[in-house]
Amino acid sequence: MKRPVFKHSQMDKRRFFSRMILLCWCGLLVQPLLAGTCQEYSKVIKKEFALSQEGALALSNKYGSVKVEGWNQQRVKLEVKIIVRASGESSAQRVFNRIKVAFTESRDYISAETEVIQQKKEWWFWGEEAADYSISYQAFVPYDCKLIVDNKHGDVTIGNMAGPAQLKVRYGNLRADQLKMDAEIQLEHGMGIIGQAGRLKVSLQQARLRVEEARFIEIDSRYSRVWIEKADEVLSRSKYDTYELEEVGRFVNTGEFDNIEIETAEEVSVTSTLTELYIEKVNKSLQLQVDSSGVKVASIGRFFNVVDISGSFTDFRLGIEQGAAYQVDAIADFAGIRYPHSLNITYEKEAGTNHEVRGHVGKGKAPRMIRARVNYGALRVAQD
Repeated sequence: MKRPVFKHSQMDKRRFFSRMILLCWCGLLVQPLLAGTCQEYSKVIKKEFALSQEGALALSNKYGSVKVEGWNQQRVKLEVKIIVRASGESSAQRVFNRIKVAFTESRDYISAETEVIQQKKEWWFWGEEAADYSISYQAFVPYDCKLIVDNKHGDVTIGNMAGPAQLKVRYGNLRADQLKMDAEIQLEHGMGIIGQAGRLKVSLQQARLRVEEARFIEIDSRYSRVWIEKADEVLSRSKYDTYELEEVGRFVNTGEFDNIEIETAEEVSVTSTLTELYIEKVNKSLQLQVDSSGVKVASIGRFFNVVDISGSFTDFRLGIEQGAAYQVDAIADFAGIRYPHSLNITYEKEAGTNHEVRGHVGKGKAPRMIRARVNYGALRVAQD
């Protein structure tokens, strides 16, 4: 019987490539095991510079923290610490060689900037390990100098500062104890905590911010959450955000798709769409122009100046503090109007889908006015 003839050449090629792929996968699996034996190597750069009273310090870093403390000396003390985790000294040195810190020095301006040369990678990388490193800045600066910080993939901590500041933090957290002068803050993908501040101009992108106390805050936010404990004035532009304010003098907002909660305010002005607004108490002024939203104001102070609201597809529920004397001028189309029993009606008309009410509580010529224009919604005014 004649034996069959097998062609080995093609099968051998397949076996060869299969073994090569297996070896590559083995190499990939072994690398994490080798990385587990890494040691830590460090390099420290120390610099000191004289800086004038009108001077500025600029720090630009990545892949590490930045800490700044104010002191009463007219000079800058800077320490940069680079930490590399590698399997050996030669591997660590290759990483150190790729990390540079560029310094600029003059009487009025000092800067330090981290530069990282990207590692060239080939598909055949036997024995080459991924770099694991961090670059941290520690700076002592004059209290009243101008501070500029730009940090990516790391936290920023600012002590008490009396000078103006520009702070940009991406993929990290920000903590500032005190910012007495004007401060501009840009925060992306992180958490910020501000203790006391004078004037803040803030930009938020997918971030969270807590301000304990400030005189003035201007906020431009997207997909973020904001807590403010106490502020004299807050101006905000928002989208897909949540705002929680405990005590605010004046709050002005233009936004959409938001949730806003206010405990106590003197003046509130909101122009928004698809937003839920809740106010525990507003004392002086309430001006709302909202669409497709929900509005509840638990208490409007008895000595308020003006309430002016308008909106479509929105339910307005307003509570008036006991003892308030005021006038009502309300018009609703495809919407209902409910008013307190104590309202002395001077004019009321219901015709088809239209409902108009005018009247007063207390004195007939009370200087306070509630004016409402509502379409496709509801207006409820209650007084305890």
